[in-house]
Amino acid sequence: RGWKAQGIDISESCAAHAREQGLEVSCGDYCETIYDHKFELITLWATIEHLSRPLEVLKKIAEDLAPGGMLLISTCNVSSVFAALKAGEWRFYNFPEHIHFFTPQGLFRSLKGCGLTPKKSITYGSGFGAPHSVIRKIADRIAKLGCGDMLLVRAEKTVNK
Repeated sequence: RGWKAQGIDISESCAAHAREQGLEVSCGDYCETIYDHKFELITLWATIEHLSRPLEVLKKIAEDLAPGGMLLISTCNVSSVFAALKAGEWRFYNFPEHIHFFTPQGLFRSLKGCGLTPKKSITYGSGFGAPHSVIRKIADRIAKLGCGDMLLVRAEKTVNK
């Protein structure tokens, strides 16, 4: 699609696996990596909930984005109706892997505080019922009405006027 993509992972084995698939992936700590260019797009897919320093990463992303650059971030939505219905048995309470949980409002505040402007968000996913069951299909449709337990946010680098 015309993108020149590159990635970074803290795990050498994960980075090596990605390189074996033909991807340009380095191993290292993103917050300590200095790039000689700015990015048009940065993605964090189901990542921020695992990070020990999520605000530091968001600030670095804001620095690394080109003017008008975009961040796409997905994470579990702790304020979803499905999280509440499942209570302590919610599918994303994976401790110690998940160490941070966000509400849409909390994530928006974090993004704004780090120099990023939230532009659009959607929710999806329910975790209810067996995969491909009628219950799952209905619950997943309801999840797209703003109450899903996964949150996807598009944010842009804040431009000072």
